[in-house]
Amino acid sequence: MHARNITGTEYLSPEWFQAVDFCVKEADRLGLAAWLYDEDGWPSGTAGCTIPTMNERFRETHLFISFGSIPHHPDDIEVLRVYTAGKEYGKRAQSYRINSLDYALKDFKLLPNESRPLPDGDIEVIYIYRWIAPLCNERFRGACYVNLLNADATDAFIQATHEKYFALMGQEFGKTIPGIFSDDLTLVWNIWRTKENALPWTDGLSDMFEERMATVCLITC
Repeated sequence: MHARNITGTEYLSPEWFQAVDFCVKEADRLGLAAWLYDEDGWPSGTAGCTIPTMNERFRETHLFISFGSIPHHPDDIEVLRVYTAGKEYGKRAQSYRINSLDYALKDFKLLPNESRPLPDGDIEVIYIYRWIAPLCNERFRGACYVNLLNADATDAFIQATHEKYFALMGQEFGKTIPGIFSDDLTLVWNIWRTKENALPWTDGLSDMFEERMATVCLITC
């Protein structure tokens, strides 16, 4: 039972569940399997584009690296580091300096530090920043994709979809209903190739990484 807005039945509405319930009962009568579908379109995870609107932390979030400038709106980003990198002509970066975040979105200044002198070659500013998707993506009805690394967002999705199905027709789970199909879950929604320099990100990920790497170091060292 595949949700599509062309059906004229609002996804997750009482009418939607009535229609699904009818299909499940008819499948049982005919001896067919009735697979449920957990999204209005794809990719799964937004519960009809409602989850990202509940909390900013539930919205798609990435760690970006950008060279020379920041292509995103200042309201959607948090700058974490700014570097000035120097490289010899035609070669990779040979040295760098960490810039003050005060100059993150302004003309940068080279700050004194202990790094090697920048070579006489190309100078480039490198920005590393956290980006939170704004609520404006037409693909998601003016919302955005969801942050699948956020456990609370996933819990909200399960409550809005799987648990509602179970409450209404759970007696058929494992019988007429063999499972729920999830469609194209993705950590980086990059269908238009706008996130080539992005990594999936969420609050607490850096702390988790440090904790796990410290454990690995203790074991291996």
